[in-house]
Amino acid sequence: MPRHHVAHFEDKLLLLADGMGTQAGRILAARRGAYLRGFYEEFVAEWRGER
Repeated sequence: MPRHHVAHFEDKLLLLADGMGTQAGRILAARRGAYLRGFYEEFVAEWRGER
């Protein structure tokens, strides 16, 4: 898979929780990040023909 297809997930979206300035922001970003990680992993598996 070309890198640019998923670069935004890997380079930014999955790392957002680490950059939050408050505990509440980190918690919310971690929850949303978990959701995004599940989507991302499913997408990549489908792209590769694994599912």
